Amino acid sequence: MPTGIAQGEGIPVAFYRNAIDLNRFSNSVSKKIVNSYNNVILKAVEQLEKIEKQPLNKRPAYKTARLRALIKQTKESLNSWADGSVGELISELEGVAKVQTGFIEDQLKKSIPQGMQQKIHDQIGYSVNSVAVSPSFAKSVVNTDPTALNLSVLKSDLAGTKTPKGTFKLTAKQGQTITLPNGDVVKKAFRGLAQSQAKRFNQVVRTGILSGDPTADIVRQMVGTLSFGQEAKTLKQIQLAGGELTKMANGQVMTIVRTTVNQVTNTASQSVYKANSDVTEEYRYVSTLDSRTSPVCRDLDGQVFKYNEGPVPPQHFGCRSTTVAVINYKKWGFTPPPAGKRASADGPVPANTTYGKWLYGERAKGSKFKAGKEQIAALGEQKAKYFNRLSNKYGPDQALKKLIRDDNTEVSLAQLQKKYGKPEDIKPKAKKTKLISDKEKKQLLDLEKTTAKILKDIGADPASVSSLSKQIAKQQQKDLTKVVKKPIKLVPITPQQKKLIEKEVKEKYAGDLKPEIATLQKLDASTKDNLENFKKADLTNKKHQNWFNNQKIFNSTLIPKGKFDTITPKELGKLVEKDKVTKLQQKYDKAFKKSLLPPKPVVPRAPLKEWDDKSFIQKNIGSTDTKTPPPPRVAVKNGKKKTDDLYWEANTKNAVKEYDMSVAQLKEAQEKISDWTGSSFYNVRAVQIKQAQSVGKQLNPNEIGLLNSRIRDSKFMTKAQVNLIARNADKMERYIARSPKWNGTPRFINEIDELSKNPFYTKQPDGTIFRGMTVHKKSIVDEVLKNMERGEAVTTMESWSSSGRTALKFAKGEIGDGNHGIVFRHVNKHGAPIERLNGMNESEILQPSGVRYKVLSKNTKNWTEKIDGQVGDYSMTEVVLQAI
Repeated sequence: MPTGIAQGEGIPVAFYRNAIDLNRFSNSVSKKIVNSYNNVILKAVEQLEKIEKQPLNKRPAYKTARLRALIKQTKESLNSWADGSVGELISELEGVAKVQTGFIEDQLKKSIPQGMQQKIHDQIGYSVNSVAVSPSFAKSVVNTDPTALNLSVLKSDLAGTKTPKGTFKLTAKQGQTITLPNGDVVKKAFRGLAQSQAKRFNQVVRTGILSGDPTADIVRQMVGTLSFGQEAKTLKQIQLAGGELTKMANGQVMTIVRTTVNQVTNTASQSVYKANSDVTEEYRYVSTLDSRTSPVCRDLDGQVFKYNEGPVPPQHFGCRSTTVAVINYKKWGFTPPPAGKRASADGPVPANTTYGKWLYGERAKGSKFKAGKEQIAALGEQKAKYFNRLSNKYGPDQALKKLIRDDNTEVSLAQLQKKYGKPEDIKPKAKKTKLISDKEKKQLLDLEKTTAKILKDIGADPASVSSLSKQIAKQQQKDLTKVVKKPIKLVPITPQQKKLIEKEVKEKYAGDLKPEIATLQKLDASTKDNLENFKKADLTNKKHQNWFNNQKIFNSTLIPKGKFDTITPKELGKLVEKDKVTKLQQKYDKAFKKSLLPPKPVVPRAPLKEWDDKSFIQKNIGSTDTKTPPPPRVAVKNGKKKTDDLYWEANTKNAVKEYDMSVAQLKEAQEKISDWTGSSFYNVRAVQIKQAQSVGKQLNPNEIGLLNSRIRDSKFMTKAQVNLIARNADKMERYIARSPKWNGTPRFINEIDELSKNPFYTKQPDGTIFRGMTVHKKSIVDEVLKNMERGEAVTTMESWSSSGRTALKFAKGEIGDGNHGIVFRHVNKHGAPIERLNGMNESEILQPSGVRYKVLSKNTKNWTEKIDGQVGDYSMTEVVLQAI
């Protein structure tokens, strides 16, 4: 579990200077690569202008041939630029890794007092270990894809265990585990950028020429005001001067370089820390205290983790965070030095200031809740109001957590409004009541008994006597303790005292045994404003007439029979006022009756389950035994078992009966399924893959890639986040299992649609659903089919569709990317419709994990296709399955 910043521990100023130096270094490397890219585009534009300047009699034939050659040449030049940029970056990263390890070693030495260094040296023979950077490290970072190697990094290889004296190494093995936050390696990112920009160049040139645009306009569109020899400008100036083909590309280059430098330097820092486990066993996550810091880094700032058990930067593209070793002074009998300062957007602050505390301190001057400039820049004005109120109730660090979802994205303003109402509705926590002594308890019971008897004597409602006597006794005790400061002695109550108590109860409490009285003044402001409109309505005004007609329709049930056409605005206003006050009185009556009931017993909350809880994981999901497949989590209990309604909606009133969930739990499950249809499905799938792997499930390359990019070494998710997602996934699985299974008619395909000629998609029985996917390698298609034929269970929940057209979009790469498509089809057995929660018109049916299929037939069509001058292999495989 992470811990917070300890008092007396600081962040050396040198680390902030180091961050500035690394930022300058990143800008320097980025500028070289950006200028190199821009020169490629400028040369292409220069050639385009030359083609346009040819004599008219040569243009038609010459122009077409030269344009084709130019497009091809530009594509080759961009590919060469990508390869050259990779080489440039490798050289720069090797140098910065060496500098960073030296810097961290030096900082470790400075953090350890001379006497402590001597003590460590006397006991284990050294004070601080060094880390040498292998020449293959940077090359491995940039070039190696861990998913393609079927890599398995043992935890012991990286663990911070006690080490012998000597020099440690940062090698290719550590380098090949590093990817960009989206899972890509740097080489692939540059290649992808080159390919996309080549396509964009082709598109802009062809579109401009076909539209008859002047060449000068096309050039301006592509490169803006950029020209050769602008290397003296800053990166920002270069980017702003560019056009469509340079602005975005320049920004992407800067992001890739900065993120990679952050990854390499943080890996170098962590390697030095881990090599010195006798000095440090934990590290602190340090974010930048300004408004540009991301939500996830705001939350992580100041938290302390054990090595290999917590997240490390970069948590996202462009991440500026770093880590600092926590020196174990206590282990060696030394007192930590006093806390220093850390940098922030508005000057130095105490080193133990977390991002949450800093941001809370940025409120408007002299105000407790009004948002300040930095808060508005970081959160937006409305969210900042919620943050200030939540900070006042829970503390700034906890308030930040409540603004972040489990997938590290920000909670929307609409969700905050739904959960908390208006910011002003968030009140501070009530103070805990002081425990009373045994004597005071006895006295309280005695007062309760006496008060209960008096209440019965004065004719109070028998059902409310118990709760009222407790309330009155507590109030009496409070009144007495204000006068008598010493503990009250337990003495028998005399008849005279009994009469006095009876009189007090009758005078003070008899009037309180009534509900609050509703009046016009107690109605909400908007209702009172509307009632005032009835008094001011002028029926000679057309707008007032329309408003009054709408009010008559809306309140038609209040108007007496036969008076709809003759009733005046004032008469209707009185009827509406009476109705609103009556409804408010009903609300008060209900609240009063509820207050008379005895308080509900407090049920202790069960401990939260972790990701590897047995109830979350199907035991035989890792086997290939088709005879005993993993069953659904639970069968449909009392509700409907099948439905043909894609927009089927669960009845929350039957939540306990049909789902074994409370209404709140059922709504939460629906909310998580709604999130699944957005972006959170990556995290849910990664956690379910991790669960299946824990019971021996064989993973395919795609699953390994997702697991590595999302969870590996707790880099992108902490253990607490993994546990939370596992609990949410379990709610989703329970929802699917308990919901009726879809058996409706597949989505209609128009006869004029070419797809209608393919029997795979048409004239299929009720309940037929489809799933499409696309991959880059044909071998993956073959492996997926072999796994199904072997009887392997599906590792995670899956989205299917009642529309063959939707599945085909995924298979063709219209949604996604790849050359080899697969479309699966089967008659639904386990999936539940979630289109109402999806809202994306994908006719979605959500299948649970653990389903096994029998392959009934498969048909593959292979072909080659020439795109942008390159011939590629393509395939489409149609598979008919049967759920076991």
